[in-house]
Amino acid sequence: MGSSKKVNDLIQQPDNFIPPKGRTSFTAEFLPHDKNQSIIQATTDNDLRGKSDKEIEKFIKSQGGHIPQGYRARLVEIRHQTHGWTRQKQGQDALTKPTFWYKFIVEPINGYINIDELVKNLSKKNPAKKYIPNNSKEVLTILFADLQLGKIDDEGEGLGVQKTIDKFIDSVDKAIHFWRTNGKAEVHLAFAGDCIEGFATSQNGKLTWRQSLTLTEQLRLFRWILRYAIDSFVTAGVSKLEVDVVNGNHDSASSKYTGVETRPDDGHATESAIAVNEALRTNPERYGHVTIFVPKKDQDHIVRKVGSSIIAIAHGHQWSRGKSMEWLAGQALNQQSAGASHILLHGHEHEHSIKTKKTRWVICGAPFEVSSNWWKSKTGDESKRGAIAFIHQDGEAKNITLL
Repeated sequence: MGSSKKVNDLIQQPDNFIPPKGRTSFTAEFLPHDKNQSIIQATTDNDLRGKSDKEIEKFIKSQGGHIPQGYRARLVEIRHQTHGWTRQKQGQDALTKPTFWYKFIVEPINGYINIDELVKNLSKKNPAKKYIPNNSKEVLTILFADLQLGKIDDEGEGLGVQKTIDKFIDSVDKAIHFWRTNGKAEVHLAFAGDCIEGFATSQNGKLTWRQSLTLTEQLRLFRWILRYAIDSFVTAGVSKLEVDVVNGNHDSASSKYTGVETRPDDGHATESAIAVNEALRTNPERYGHVTIFVPKKDQDHIVRKVGSSIIAIAHGHQWSRGKSMEWLAGQALNQQSAGASHILLHGHEHEHSIKTKKTRWVICGAPFEVSSNWWKSKTGDESKRGAIAFIHQDGEAKNITLL
């Protein structure tokens, strides 16, 4: 991001640069009061009036100017002398030529996201501690929901994705501390969907413009998020690590542009999880105690035994807002597998909540997205953000914490 650039990045010149021959006078200046901007001035016979940003950038670089990645050069002033004169060589007659004086500001691009820097910052190189089997029946579950990577909403600052990543890293670090101070149980990570913002599915594709990352960049970033969380616990020395990933409505691979619907298990979040799992299998020495689960074919949720508890993981778009218990009741009435679950985990509602019956828990995760401008304008509502951590055994949850 622009704020992390060094001063020299703005005013440096390429090594061994030989400026082109011609009558261009060129200077680059650092602004002491604003370390994120620099000024470039040029006096030349090149007419840049009406030129595109690309052409202006090409001119600046041809003269040895430097525009770092994530910055742009904006033309802010032109002076035109119509009868300036010059001599091409000593002793020659003076020639009358139009002369232009330009002033450019080199400034950060608002909302620019360097995907390479993001994934680089998610890398952890610390060696893993030897994991020791834990005889406790307790399991630590950590619920992540609604990251919506690529969403542009961020109160106009253009850094929504960076803030989501920062919050995710902070939550994982807090989860490691929570794990250490609560007996170092086996760990279960549940990703309850809407892991990316997506383009072609939710809201009939109307969100295409409101994206700060391409689809492939969103997928790449989610894969690194998965790896970051897994690596963090492996490095800490967890004895057993299980990961569940389901698709949300934003993760679906269906295309509402064409009207083609695919299977509910066929989504971008689950495909990313499968790719990460395949990568982990190449290093069994480090990741042999890690298992990743996705829904079965043509299923949109997961139901399985985690430790001594039966847990269901769904995104939450399967039922109307606030109707999770009714959905569970219908699953039980018709003897579907989710009806036997002790704990249902979900997202989608963008608001952390807990519901209980005598033998049931329903835990809705808090969102990781920075903001929903549409929802805030409609209701005035904003949610606390972060992961939900809790300890469970035999279907009973305790120590439920927002991280």
